[in-house]
Amino acid sequence: MAERVVSQYQWIWNFGMTYERGRLLKNVPEADVINVLKAYIKAMKPVEKICTILGGEKYATCSYILPMLYLLDPDSPLYGGDDLLNLGEPNPEAANDDIPLSANPEMIPTNIQKSVVKFLKKRFKPDPEDDHREVDYVSARECYGVLARCSFLDPRFRDEILEEDRDHAKALLLEDAKTMVPPSGNSTSGSNSGGSNVAAVKTLSKIFKKRRLAAAFGDDEDGGVGSDSQPTMEARLQAEMQRYEQLPPIETDSDPFQWWKVHSASLPIMSKLARQFLIITGTSVPSERVFSTGGDVIVDTRCSLSGHNAEILIFCSKNEKYLPIG
Repeated sequence: MAERVVSQYQWIWNFGMTYERGRLLKNVPEADVINVLKAYIKAMKPVEKICTILGGEKYATCSYILPMLYLLDPDSPLYGGDDLLNLGEPNPEAANDDIPLSANPEMIPTNIQKSVVKFLKKRFKPDPEDDHREVDYVSARECYGVLARCSFLDPRFRDEILEEDRDHAKALLLEDAKTMVPPSGNSTSGSNSGGSNVAAVKTLSKIFKKRRLAAAFGDDEDGGVGSDSQPTMEARLQAEMQRYEQLPPIETDSDPFQWWKVHSASLPIMSKLARQFLIITGTSVPSERVFSTGGDVIVDTRCSLSGHNAEILIFCSKNEKYLPIG
């Protein structure tokens, strides 16, 4: 609406001047108001575009949020600059407009973006010195931990966050590794598909190995030798993170899940963590689209439709491109 008023301002003003000898001119916004609107549009247009991207269904996970937050922050070393302010479609009429956006310093587009980022950081990256009465600091800090891990595990945005975010993400991932079940032995070789047989063979192997070690070093040293026979989950994860950070990033429009599928053999623990965190959507828009599809399926003319069949129809509707339908 603000864009429409700004783009049509000259016509609105001319109409107010000519209609019944300017009787409606008092209702036409003044030039200062239009300049304020132009400042808001210039500052908020990138936010609109980013929100549209986050609401998409093609690889738009919550790993976008921190990089986009820094992209909008004029005080961040990762700020998008003039390219960000011109993120929207260019307006030919405004391109040659030399009128200042606003004489009020608070209405400068970068200052408006600072205010927006300050509000967003209270929710996604809170400062311990902030007034905790204005924000649930504990919940916001937990949210920041999830976002940091998501962005770090996304090969598109791993290098688009701050060093402190990467360090925080790695520390949290190491904590997560303590509660993880180790990947099963020979998991990368797809030939051994019998789960119970593989587990039994693995157990026997441990028994035989323990017996051989006991014969070689004595029963009193079994525990120490056995515990050092293979690295811990934390040590394996640290080694994987070092290898992961040496790999080149991928393009923003690439599929991170396909990337992790390719690298799951060399980074088995991190690929499991990536599947856990990268499935989190950036917004609730995809879920709302499912509810909208449900509204199209469950209608009054289908009063005999069972819940099970409705669920199948909604699933087929949302995954039609993946189904082998002629």
